[in-house]
Amino acid sequence: MSTTEWSMPVPELGDTVLFSSDMTNFSSPSVGWVTEVGDTTISILTFTPNGFVQRNSVHHKDDPDLR
Repeated sequence: MSTTEWSMPVPELGDTVLFSSDMTNFSSPSVGWVTEVGDTTISILTFTPNGFVQRNSVHHKDDPDLR
């Protein structure tokens, strides 16, 4: 599937999402809140065991550009 056939689900500011740096198995996800919505990525503030971490340019786990 090409990127032109896939479109990112569009969250709203403040929506709660799950984040994982493991793109294959989505293991050990952390809770995050949407702080910015772009055309193909979002920015989120995640809550981790080490505190809050801002993550920019986050892709949806189903985004074909990640493969």
